[in-house]
Amino acid sequence: MNPNTRHDHQMPYAGSPQTTQVESPPLRVSDLNVSRFARSGSDLHLHERFEIVLITGGTGLHRTMTGYRRVGRGHVLLLRPGMWHSYEECRDLAGLTCEAAPGLFDKELAWILEDPLLGLLFTESVQTPNFIELSDNDLSPATIHLQELRELQRHSPVSHRADLFGRFLLLASCIAQAGATREAALSIDVPDHPAVLTAIEMFNNDLSYDWTLAELAGALHLTQGHIVRLFKSGVGIPPMAYLFRQRAKKAAHLLKSTDAGVAEIGHAVGWTDPNYFTRRFRTYFGMSPTRYRESQIS
Repeated sequence: MNPNTRHDHQMPYAGSPQTTQVESPPLRVSDLNVSRFARSGSDLHLHERFEIVLITGGTGLHRTMTGYRRVGRGHVLLLRPGMWHSYEECRDLAGLTCEAAPGLFDKELAWILEDPLLGLLFTESVQTPNFIELSDNDLSPATIHLQELRELQRHSPVSHRADLFGRFLLLASCIAQAGATREAALSIDVPDHPAVLTAIEMFNNDLSYDWTLAELAGALHLTQGHIVRLFKSGVGIPPMAYLFRQRAKKAAHLLKSTDAGVAEIGHAVGWTDPNYFTRRFRTYFGMSPTRYRESQIS
């Protein structure tokens, strides 16, 4: 018998498989860190962590080993460990940076790399940064998620472990979905299937309608499975997920640009139950409609 073999003293229940418990190291403050930055320029330097950079103002040139790209408000840079980069010709360039230790993607967040949408943010060539341009509707929740993460850093990463990971996932999902929409918009002149464009037009023309997948498929004379596959191929997400996103964005726009009540706005985008509207809005933006409206008042 190997004297170094570890034995559990607690006997497993009869008939149940014996499992080995793998202890996860405690989350450290430095493992998931958000900070503000202002750049006038920087030397070419190496990244040892995953980094999400959200530009909130100014302009500059972002240089990597593959060349230069002009960056400004609403641009997101996703940098991977081992990537060289610098900022040049900066004019009031400012933003928020979220750094994530690579070890998090080996354990707690390992599943992200296999996710068909989120995995795109943290994979691909080590020297080629992911670049996503956010619309105003996407920029607002992304900024809020980063600010909330920064506030959570005031608390113990042990007691707020779930909060930190949860907010980070909301941030990643927001950026990934915006990236999928961007790719679909760039290819809209040559659509994979006209049924997808027809469905999108139907949704946008009447967000308040109580759409179902069965009804959508019937209107397009396709099976439900077929329309789901077409949407995933052309837009990156299923049709009902696309509808959810459009409703959330429209609600956010109305909350910012009108004085309409929360219940009225929910009804306008197809979420007639105020409680359900609040839950769905919070899923996308990470906060209630009321709090979102208050956050837009400067």
